[in-house]
Amino acid sequence: MKFAKILIPLIVSVLALGARVSPASDCSLSNLDSLGRAGTASAVLGPETIPDKDRSPISMFYPSGFRPNVKYDFIDGKYLYNRCHLIAFQLCGVDDERNLFTGTRYLNTHLMLPIENEVRGYIEETGHHVRYTVTPDFRDGESVCRGVTIEAYSVEDGNLKLAVYLKNVQPGVMIDYRTGNSSQAPTQMGKVEVYVLNSHTMKFHRPSCRAVNDIKQSNRDDYYGSRDDLLDMGYAPCKICGP
Repeated sequence: MKFAKILIPLIVSVLALGARVSPASDCSLSNLDSLGRAGTASAVLGPETIPDKDRSPISMFYPSGFRPNVKYDFIDGKYLYNRCHLIAFQLCGVDDERNLFTGTRYLNTHLMLPIENEVRGYIEETGHHVRYTVTPDFRDGESVCRGVTIEAYSVEDGNLKLAVYLKNVQPGVMIDYRTGNSSQAPTQMGKVEVYVLNSHTMKFHRPSCRAVNDIKQSNRDDYYGSRDDLLDMGYAPCKICGP
């Protein structure tokens, strides 16, 4: 496995990465602000921080803007919002309200999880440490963050370098970041368009496209919404089926 560069072809903006750090198995969580919002979380991750226990229930925690019963039939698992960890449990084993924020299902499973899996794979293969920082992007008095910045740097060898901004969005849903309320995104002519997304290639397809059969299940999403919204999110139409 090569770790010289992590490429996540998703909704990201590349940012400048900080300086080299010294290894230490610490985890630093910001206190919640006056609006109950989480702040920057950072840790030096390594083999000793990987949990050897299952995650405890976190249903008692209500991050700012969290709406537990909001569902849409076109979302995998139906629920719009997840209680997302800033630093994934699989990396640090920390279940703490200061390490949680309200994130969409799409952000949690399709944007953050691939990065978290890559970092864990690096640690398990090399036994090295990674300075890992996640900062939620709350604007003014909004209760739901617009996205998160993830920065990672391998301490011993510098071979793992990552700095990305991931948007807190859900295809087909409009989110009021001030309150956490949401509604299904309007579509042209009042019709809901159906496409199959490949989150790895960032292409969208007609359900009948022959290329759909080649999409790995972990990279596939069924999308219900506007074609224009997909283009705005960075997806490109398949050249085979021309959706």
